[in-house]
Amino acid sequence: MSFPNILRRRPKTVQFAGGPVELAASAGDGQRVREFSGVAYTGGAMRPSGFGTDVYVDLTGAKAAPGSRPILRDHDPGRVVGHAESIEIGSSVIAVEGRVSGSNDATAEILASADRGFPWRMSIGASIERIEHVQAGRHATANGRKVTGPAAIIRACTIYEVSFVSLAGDDATSAVIHAQQDQDMSFDQWLAASGWDASSLSDTQTQQLHATYQREQQHTPTAGPLESSGGSAADDEATRQLQVEGICAAFDYPTIQIQGQPVPLHEHAMRANLTPTQVQLLAVRASRPSAVPSIHAGRHHGAGTNTRDLAVAGVLVAMGADGVAEKEFGERTAQQARDMRCRTVGDVAMRLCAHLGFGGVGVSASEAVTHLQAASSTYSIPATLSNAAEKMLERDYMERPPSYTQFAAIKTATNFKENTGIRVTDTGQFEEVGADGELKHGGIDEKTFTWSVDQYGKTTAMSRKDWIDDDLGALRTLIEAHGRAGRRAVNDLVWRVIYAAKAANWFSTVNLNYVEGAATALTIESLAAGIQALRERRDDEGNDLDIEPSLLVVGPKNEQNAKALLESDYIQSLAAGDSTAIEQRVTGNPLKETLRHVVEQRISNTNKFAGADPNNWFLFGRVSDLPMVVGFLDAVKTPRVKFYDVDHTPDKLAVQIKAYFDYGAAMADQKPTYMSKGKA
Repeated sequence: MSFPNILRRRPKTVQFAGGPVELAASAGDGQRVREFSGVAYTGGAMRPSGFGTDVYVDLTGAKAAPGSRPILRDHDPGRVVGHAESIEIGSSVIAVEGRVSGSNDATAEILASADRGFPWRMSIGASIERIEHVQAGRHATANGRKVTGPAAIIRACTIYEVSFVSLAGDDATSAVIHAQQDQDMSFDQWLAASGWDASSLSDTQTQQLHATYQREQQHTPTAGPLESSGGSAADDEATRQLQVEGICAAFDYPTIQIQGQPVPLHEHAMRANLTPTQVQLLAVRASRPSAVPSIHAGRHHGAGTNTRDLAVAGVLVAMGADGVAEKEFGERTAQQARDMRCRTVGDVAMRLCAHLGFGGVGVSASEAVTHLQAASSTYSIPATLSNAAEKMLERDYMERPPSYTQFAAIKTATNFKENTGIRVTDTGQFEEVGADGELKHGGIDEKTFTWSVDQYGKTTAMSRKDWIDDDLGALRTLIEAHGRAGRRAVNDLVWRVIYAAKAANWFSTVNLNYVEGAATALTIESLAAGIQALRERRDDEGNDLDIEPSLLVVGPKNEQNAKALLESDYIQSLAAGDSTAIEQRVTGNPLKETLRHVVEQRISNTNKFAGADPNNWFLFGRVSDLPMVVGFLDAVKTPRVKFYDVDHTPDKLAVQIKAYFDYGAAMADQKPTYMSKGKA
C-alpha cells in the first residue's frame, strides 16, 4: 500500500546499499571482539526510505567524518554495535572495516542471527550537504554512470555512522557471516570474554547466546538464512516481522507515543505483536508534521535548527548577506544555510521541501513553492522572504543609523492617534532646609508638544516565473531599494518639519535661537557664538539649563569648512592689515573636537524644501535635551517589506511586493536648538 509523499519526512540518514558483509572472530587477541568488513555502496541507483526517486551518491563529493565512526543498529545512536576502523571511499565503492565492540541487546541480536545465517546488510548514515535534482527526461553523470531523470544525485555528503540493517536501499545486498572460536572455553567464560553480564540477560537472550556459543564451539556455522522448524505459524510470524521491518524502514523508524512516553514503533510492534496494517497506520500518523519541525543537518551536528530560522538564513545567504545571517542566527545556522547552496527562490523551496519531506526529493521548484504554501504559512516562501527582508533592514539600521538619530529622540507609538509629550522644567532652586525641616515649595511649568505617526507605502509586482527563477541577488537589490526609500522618507519628513518650524518662528531672535546676517556664515567666530548661545540658555526664572552643545549640522556647501573648524589642529586665517586680529595671535584651534558634525544634503535642496538654503547651519543639544522627536509605530524603525503569493491577486499571475512604513516627526523643545542663516 502506498501513501502520498507529502506524509513522509526527509530521512535523517541516507542508506548506501552495497555488497556482502563479512563478520569474523578476531584471532588470538583474547577478547573475542568480532571483526567485520564489507562494501557499503557500489555507486549505483538506490531507493532509500523517504525518497520518491532513484538516488545516487557522487563518491567524488563523499567524505568520512574524522575519527572512529560508530557502528549502530538501524541508525539508532542508542543501540551501538561497535566501531569502524576504516571507511575507504573509492571511485565506485565505499568499503568499511571495523569491530563489533558493543555490549547490549542489539549486539547480541546481530551476532546471534548472523551466526544462524541471517543476511545482514550495511547502511551508511550521512549528512546531505548538496543535492542535484535531475528532472524527468534530463541526464547527468555520477560515478561514471549515466543518470536519467527523474533522479536525485547527492553531490556532497559526510559519513558519520555505519549501521547493520535488515533492509537497505538495495534489496539485493546480503551478508555472509562465519565464526571461528576456541573450543576449550565454557559458556560463562565465553560470555565474559564477549563482554556480557550473565546476571543481566533475559532467558531469551541467554538461549540465543548459548546457541551461538554452541555453533562456534562446533565450527558449524549455518550457510543460509535462518529456517524455522515450527511449521506454517512460524513462517507467518517470520513474514510478519519482515513486513513490520519494511514498513518501519520506509518511514525512517518513527517514534510513537505510548501512555505519554516516546517509544520506537519497531520495538512496540514486535513486543505487542501488531499486524502490518496496524503498524502502517501508526507509521503514517507518526509521520504527519504536527508542528514546525526542526531541521537537522545530520546527527553529528547535535541539536537541530528551527526550520523558520534556517529558511530565513538560507535566503539571506543566497542574497549574499552572510553577515546578517550570522549575527541574527549564529555561526552554526549560517553554516547550515551555506550548505544548502541556494541561488534562487526555487532552490530555497526545494531544499526546504527536502528537509521537511514535502513532495519528495524530486519535486520541482514551482511544486515546492506550492507545497510549502499549502503546508504552513509559517515557512512559506513569501513569509520566509518577508522575514529575511525584515532582518536585513533591521541590521542595516543598527549598523548605519540615520543622521537624525544624533539629534532626535526616538519614540514608539502604539496607534495613529496624536501623542502628547511633556517637557518638565523645574522653575525653583534647591534651598537650604531650616532647623524645622520644612521644604520650600517649587513651581512646575509643564510645556507640552504633540506628535503622531502616519502610514506610507508602495507596491510592486514580479511575475511568478521571474520570482521563482531569478537570482536572489535581484531580490536583495529590491529589498535594499525599499530600505533606502524608507530612510530617505523619514529624513525628508524630519527636514520638512525643521523648515516648517522656521516658517512658524520656532527659530527666531525672540527665542534666542536664530541669527542671520553676513557675520553668520560658518566661521570660528560664528560657531563659537552659537555654542555660547546654547550654553547660556536659561528657564523663565533665570536658572541655567546646562544644555551641552553636541552636534553641528551643515549642508554640502559647508562640509569642508565644518571639518576644518572641528578637526584641524591649527587655524591661521589672516585679517589683512589687522595685526591685532585673534586669528593671527592664536595658533591652536580652540574648537577642535568640541562638537560632532554631520552633513545633510537636504539643507541644499531648495527645490524640495521650502526655506532651505545651502548656507544654513544648525546646532543641537544632546538627544536627552529633546530638540525633536521621531516616532515609529510598534518600534519598527525600517520599512516592512511583505511578499504575497499569486493567490493574493486573483486576476494577475504575479507576486505582489508591498512596502509600508509608519512614522512621524515633531519639534519638541526650542532651547536646545540653534539655527544660523549663514548669510545676510
